[in-house]
Amino acid sequence: MLQYGLVLIIAAGLSFSPGVLMAAAVMVNEVVLAEDVQDREPVASLTPEASCKNGQNAGSKVPTFDSSTGDSVYFWNKIQTGSSGVLRHTWYKKGDDGWTQSAEVDLRFVESSGYRTWSSKRIVPSLHMGDWKIEVSTAEDPDQILCTARFHVN
Repeated sequence: MLQYGLVLIIAAGLSFSPGVLMAAAVMVNEVVLAEDVQDREPVASLTPEASCKNGQNAGSKVPTFDSSTGDSVYFWNKIQTGSSGVLRHTWYKKGDDGWTQSAEVDLRFVESSGYRTWSSKRIVPSLHMGDWKIEVSTAEDPDQILCTARFHVN
């Protein structure tokens, strides 16, 4: 409850559009990169543990997916929100020219203190080796990034 109060106090002092308030009202509480999701829970989490950072240092250790043992990466998250809406997972692969969008997945959510949702990416080793990131936003305000999680495919 205190977190919502803080968001609303900050938002009340700013000029904003309705979409910005919606994005601010969604809080990403937990993220996991895994090899599967069963019964709405991640299975075989990648190591090291995933984190939700926007300014992650290039040298930071990120979770690693071994493409010789699996063919899909799942990005699972738990959010807290006071309303319904659409969460967006945008998947990017890093190439010689920077980040290139690979997929965009819209996921509906409802008001909850712990709503779990996920998206996945099928990995083809000959095409997908290297660095990846997933940006979390709402469909209503895709420019307001709530979380950035990174991983590496071997």
